[in-house]
Formats: sequence, C-alpha cells, structure tokens
Amino acid sequence: VENRVRAELAERRVLAYRLLWFEDRHPRDYPAASTAALTTHDLPTLAGVWEGADSHEQVRARLAAQAGTATGATLQEVSEAAHRALAQSPSRLLTATLEDALGVAERTNKPGTTTEWPNWSLALPADLEQIRRDPRPARLARILSRP
Repeated sequence: VENRVRAELAERRVLAYRLLWFEDRHPRDYPAASTAALTTHDLPTLAGVWEGADSHEQVRARLAAQAGTATGATLQEVSEAAHRALAQSPSRLLTATLEDALGVAERTNKPGTTTEWPNWSLALPADLEQIRRDPRPARLARILSRP
C-alpha cells in the first residue's frame, strides 16, 4: 500500500492489520490502532504451517520465534504460545479463527483458485455443540482476553 493511502486510512481512523505471518517484530510492538491476528481466511492455518501441510519454512520459523517454542513443540503448545504472544499486543482488536482453535490444517480459501480447491466449502471438523464442549476455543479466548 502506498504511503499516501496509509496516511489517509490513519486519518480516517481505519485500523491497521497486523498478521503474525508477515511481521518481523513481536506483537507487543504492533500499533495500538490495529487489528492483530495470526492468519486470515485465505492464508495458511496454524496447523497447516506447524505440521507442514501448507507452509513455507520461513513462516514456520517466524511462528516458532514469535511463540518462543522449540521446533518439536506440539500443535497445542505452539497454538497457545502464539496466541499468548499475540495477546501481548496493544492492538485494539485481537482475532483468532475457529480453524486454528480446532487444529484444522486446510485453509478456507486459496486465492487464485476456482476449481483446484474447494474454496469456502470446507466444513469445520465439529458441529456447534461439539465446538462448545471442546476446551480449545475457550482456552484461546481466555488467552486473548487480556486482563
């Protein structure tokens, strides 16, 4: 984005968007006037990155560094550590995806594909009642709910 566009967005008080996959700095250094997240609907999920199903080594290395985890950490360990790092951000909004909370490796959407990937058609691995009983989404919500 051009600098003049960034200036106009800031003047109109539109929040910046900070994604862990693209940031070299720790989330605690993100601007307060931002939304912070690990990923989006059309980028790799945490499980896709960590388990190698949808990853680039550079993104996996950034995840390990930001989360402060060893390369042998479990998906649950790295998920909680990455979201704890994200919770240190002063960003006005923090987001997490149900895909990341549930350990889904496939991303919802792959830009530039039409028939090669089932964009927007992949169901979550659990129904609503199962998700409500699953401790992982609630655990991430607690982690992100800064005191």
